[in-house]
Amino acid sequence: MVRILCRGRLLAALAITIGSIITGWTPATAATLTVGKAAPNADPIIPVNVGDKLGIFKRHGLELTIVDFTGGSKMAQAMVAGSIDIGVGAGTEMAFVAKGAPMTAI
Repeated sequence: MVRILCRGRLLAALAITIGSIITGWTPATAATLTVGKAAPNADPIIPVNVGDKLGIFKRHGLELTIVDFTGGSKMAQAMVAGSIDIGVGAGTEMAFVAKGAPMTAI
């Protein structure tokens, strides 16, 4: 019985998703998001630029402002100060989170 309910919810979510893709639904207003990058050309961080150039974020209602930093420590300072909304790094910035910086690591 539980399995059937889960399957029904999954099908409903899938139908809504496909319907919104087919009709070309986009959010009414775009949210502005400031994204900080620890290094401008590091391989793990390039997808932010690729998604921005391809318009993937705009299709989902996000306007990006991309800020390049010269290292993870500068980006972490900007994040703690509230200058950027999201920071994208290669992982060394996790030490700041472990030491108690007011950030959330994902």
